Amino acid sequence: MSSQIAQPTTRKIQLRASAKALVTRGNRTLIIKECHDDGSMFWTIPGGGTRQNESEPTALRRELLEELQCQGTVETRVARYWYAHSSRAALVSQWSVFDCTLVSPVEPNHAEG
Repeated sequence: MSSQIAQPTTRKIQLRASAKALVTRGNRTLIIKECHDDGSMFWTIPGGGTRQNESEPTALRRELLEELQCQGTVETRVARYWYAHSSRAALVSQWSVFDCTLVSPVEPNHAEG
């Protein structure tokens, strides 16, 4: 039996507000491939972090332009949940997910992934 006692971490959790787009057509959902900080790939819905003094809908429209080079309409928020990042210790995002409709063609920005 070990006499060592686990010490609680004193690392501060960094909270990040994010806006995500739920884009559907019939029974299909748009997902994009992104890259964690450690280089591993993952699939997610489009969107990302909000900037200081930026509303969630404004951030989401900006993210759609950055990631997909397209315009979109941001509709009703359908969910809000917490996401603990596996590639960045102590980073937790609060994702607000909005129904969205794309109103221009999608051109993936491979530099964003």
